[in-house]
Amino acid sequence: MAPVVFPTQKTEDIQQNKMASIKELAESGGLTSVPSEYTFASNPNDQADQHDPDHSMPTIDFSLLMSTSPDQRAKILHDLRKACEEWGFFMLINHGVPESLMKNMIDVCQGFFNLPEEEKKVYQSRNLLDPIKYGTSFNAEIDKVLLWRDFLKVISHPRFHSLPKPEGYRAVVNNRAPRISIAVPHGPSLETVVVAAPELVEKQGRPPAYKGLSYHDFLEYQQSAKCYMKSCLDAIRL
Repeated sequence: MAPVVFPTQKTEDIQQNKMASIKELAESGGLTSVPSEYTFASNPNDQADQHDPDHSMPTIDFSLLMSTSPDQRAKILHDLRKACEEWGFFMLINHGVPESLMKNMIDVCQGFFNLPEEEKKVYQSRNLLDPIKYGTSFNAEIDKVLLWRDFLKVISHPRFHSLPKPEGYRAVVNNRAPRISIAVPHGPSLETVVVAAPELVEKQGRPPAYKGLSYHDFLEYQQSAKCYMKSCLDAIRL
């Protein structure tokens, strides 16, 4: 999402074009300010100091996870657990993915988003299981604030799952260059029913707090109006 603090503009033309791509909107030439549908009241840049050592992103050396040294491996496992518990993400180094491959991925993404709008619109769809989907906001019909981004989702093998953003998460945009993020999520098959492990429930001697839910039903609920400003857990609580 793009928090902004500029004056807003809400005209009939903007209303008609709010479902267009953000790239098209930004390059239209007739836009003098950010439309109100894309604005937030606060700016996370005002809430964090990038020079604060407590805000330094944790770094995990992947090669040390395979280390033959018990001490090195124990330390990196400790660091990995701490990063997951306290941050929820980390920067991975020495992962073995060639720089050339990562550059090619960025180049391909840029190439797609630089295509004419008519070519990209071929992939616009409301079908959850379409192998290729192109768009802007997640639930544009119900979201109160729309996302200042364009996205391309590709189902590779066997299905694609777009994780919800952590509460309070904001991707901060800038006025210097486009930002490109490439996520590679993983999930079970659509028919898989996710439920509390019976042995753990029985061990505690308590009835399950949530009913089972198939991965397919979870994805559908996640993208429905029923899920707006709610957790999926509310729907499966017993």
